[in-house]
Amino acid sequence: MEMTEDITEAMTTDFDLTLAPDIADVPGVIRNGLPRFLIVYISYIIIGITGILGNGLVLIVLLNTRDMWDATNLLIANQSLIDFFGSLSIIAFEVVPVPPFETAGPVLAGYLCYIWYNNFFVWAFNFTSIFNLVFISFERFYAVRYPIRYRSNFTIKPALAASILAWIIGMGWGWFFPATSSLENGICRIPVLPTPNTSVVVSGFTMFFLYIAPLFIMITIYTYIGHVLKRGVATKKFQDQAAGSQPAGAARGYREIARRKVMTTLIIVTVTSLVCWTPSNLYYTAFAFGANIDVIGFWSSSVRCIQFSNNCTNPFIYIFKYQKFQNGLRRLLRLGDSRSPAEGTRDSKPNGTNMASRTGTERAGSMPRFPVS
Repeated sequence: MEMTEDITEAMTTDFDLTLAPDIADVPGVIRNGLPRFLIVYISYIIIGITGILGNGLVLIVLLNTRDMWDATNLLIANQSLIDFFGSLSIIAFEVVPVPPFETAGPVLAGYLCYIWYNNFFVWAFNFTSIFNLVFISFERFYAVRYPIRYRSNFTIKPALAASILAWIIGMGWGWFFPATSSLENGICRIPVLPTPNTSVVVSGFTMFFLYIAPLFIMITIYTYIGHVLKRGVATKKFQDQAAGSQPAGAARGYREIARRKVMTTLIIVTVTSLVCWTPSNLYYTAFAFGANIDVIGFWSSSVRCIQFSNNCTNPFIYIFKYQKFQNGLRRLLRLGDSRSPAEGTRDSKPNGTNMASRTGTERAGSMPRFPVS
């Protein structure tokens, strides 16, 4: 790439990277050094390494636990895979320094301008995570609202299709950053939008589809699920009191407990994600609408750290709240008996006893009882 002396001199000037559409040309050495604030840099390292190790552990446990090979856990595995690559991108794009732009050839200069400086992969993985969580909430809604159809229709294939779709939408949406960047005469501009009003429209559109709409969908769905589960618990207590204590009722109780724990885990994952996304969404929306905000200052870096921390929080939630994952982790680490209470109850009773109990019930003329979904 041929560069004039003036351009080369301009590129060594300590300009700041900004996302405003009407800012002067941005030089290429903006981000070749370490981040301005050491605490932010250390935070990026901690978040990235913790996310890589934690989500890697989740994927290993899910792959080695056959009783977790179902539609729900496939979507959970996809979430961990997204967060794994998101954590890896934080290390690659926020921690590792890049070659100087002024000495880069045409190919490397294009890569730095269109991919590196605008953090394409970092944001694309965040967008993918958002859409995957939305699909998880729809999967849970379907399981609660239509339990019979769910058990017969929602297999691995629909879950796999939803996982792939989340990647397509998230990575496609992230392509906005390279598409609006420009590299001309050795000068990189990020992004290039026609007018300030265009920036407001794009920011409002992005805010709606990447924050407001997912927030509304997930809150609505999980509020409905909580209402259904609460009503189901009351119905179950009434039925158990009317029919008396039976082994089938105990087994159904364990299944209901397991089901509620899975739901609780996913609700915590969703709420945590929304909490991590909120500061950065509000911050950059205020900037897009004209607030006097420094988008590369300490506070901007802080809200980015909060959002990126979402990549490493889910493994801790699974460890402390998800019983099936806890059992799988114990089996993987060979730590004692990993059976759930329901499994222990079934294993502790010989088949003959269960058959005798059923025979006695049938002789008494009682009708068979089915679990309430």
